[in-house]
Amino acid sequence: MFNHRAAQPLRAHADRSRTGRGLGSRRLTPQALEQRTYDLALTEIVNALALQPSDPRANSYLGDIHRWLGGSLAEAGRDPMPDYQAALGSYATSLAIDPRNHTACRCQVELHATIADHLASLGQDPEPAAASARRIGEHCAALDPSYFLLFDNL
Repeated sequence: MFNHRAAQPLRAHADRSRTGRGLGSRRLTPQALEQRTYDLALTEIVNALALQPSDPRANSYLGDIHRWLGGSLAEAGRDPMPDYQAALGSYATSLAIDPRNHTACRCQVELHATIADHLASLGQDPEPAAASARRIGEHCAALDPSYFLLFDNL
């Protein structure tokens, strides 16, 4: 579920803060990710976004954290939807800032597919979430034709 490579660009981004670019002095630590201390990672990303709210990667990372929190809640038999909705909002913000953000696009497709599965497991209609996954997947495929592989998730 966790993409360890996703942390590397943020750390590099944070390291560039010394030159006045990047996400300020905040750093998403490997401990926050490796030990699944999502609350710490969430706090660090929120603080970074307070310094630079228009960073598309940081918004995507915020979506990833909410997605992981939601997944953990689902695994524990609790309601993941508030975190899933927060993740979708963060990915949408990332795409609004950078419409060609392939990562945010892919994550939205995967999360909508996850939501569809979750709704189906509750006996609810998964079609709206599946339709959103297809719609966003088509957008992703327009960005990069190799994204047709996303449709394997649907």
